[in-house]
Amino acid sequence: MVVIGSYSKGTLLQESSNEQLCAARERIKKFPILNEIFNNFEEYHDLHYRVRKNKVFITCRPRPNGLNEIGYPQLLETLEDSLKKFDIHSWQQKAYREFTERLTSHDYYKSEGAVLEIIAPYDIARIIGFDKISLHPKLRNGKVGDVLVIWQGKQLFVELTSLTRREATRKLEGAFNQLAEYLSDRCTAPQYYIKLFVNTHDLKFDTEQNIIEEASANYLKSWSDALFLHELAGLTCYIELRTDYSWIKDKKYLSELVETEYESILPLNLAEWIKSQPQVKQWASKIELESIGLSPISAVIFNAGRESNLIEVESEEVYPSPAGLAQERGFQRQLAVKIRMKIDSKQFNEGSPAIIMIKEDTWDKAFFDDDDESISRIDAIIKEELNKPN
Repeated sequence: MVVIGSYSKGTLLQESSNEQLCAARERIKKFPILNEIFNNFEEYHDLHYRVRKNKVFITCRPRPNGLNEIGYPQLLETLEDSLKKFDIHSWQQKAYREFTERLTSHDYYKSEGAVLEIIAPYDIARIIGFDKISLHPKLRNGKVGDVLVIWQGKQLFVELTSLTRREATRKLEGAFNQLAEYLSDRCTAPQYYIKLFVNTHDLKFDTEQNIIEEASANYLKSWSDALFLHELAGLTCYIELRTDYSWIKDKKYLSELVETEYESILPLNLAEWIKSQPQVKQWASKIELESIGLSPISAVIFNAGRESNLIEVESEEVYPSPAGLAQERGFQRQLAVKIRMKIDSKQFNEGSPAIIMIKEDTWDKAFFDDDDESISRIDAIIKEELNKPN
């Protein structure tokens, strides 16, 4: 999965988020029950943009490029109708409070879990009838379940949960955010936009192949300095750093390849930028050819035309890399934990069949799709947890 980090020296991201908030406030008015629960996003005005991670808010707001977020308006229409059909205002006070606290949480995955909790039974009820579905059924053991289905006179319990962002992904994003902030502090140009692409294969891992966030961040910072990336801030150019120049023995610096027999192997337009832009020429005169092939930073986009002072860092789709494998292991561990938690919670009546529904994160599809080996591993995890003695 792609992981993105970012940093803006100015207020651009906050201002952009505030514009999105204004649009989201107008949009949510179309959904009276949601608008009431979220109080028209009133408290969001004073929140930092990184805190505004609620599932409903993110779905409701337009993207910075003006396009709708995935799920708008269909997801919100379904969610609104779910709350109406299950008559949320008739719920007991405790159930209502606990549900709305999760639905309005600024933790994306808590709010997404609440959305799942109401939409999943809604989808079932649309097929078999709302009169056959009960939410929050009271159980014989004194607990409360998620969903009870009465089908042909028999009880079927449905327990709902969802996967959350895994530790490997969080650490990658943290390292990328640190790199973006560090590079931004090194830039002196009054206006710039920079986007870096990082090959995660050579980041820092412990003996169990878990990502070490601080060490990886420091490693990327050192390469940012070694490549003098801050010196190109304020320009418009694309620097490709994937080419292997190690076989060239009679030249030391990137600039020395221009107007020689080696010029044709330079990435598109780089030779012209070196010839025509003194700032790029000076930069290229510092870049040793041997270092380019070793860099985890594989490409950089510079754009002077965007008034942003924004830096973004994006992982490349490299699999199976240590980082990619760490994310997959995290997915598998969390899947097992979620299944075990639902089994141990005993939120169903003994002797009645129960179904555990686990919603995948959007990026988890990479671990399911068209890969028999991954599917077999996941199937084995599920069977192992189900066969463990309670």
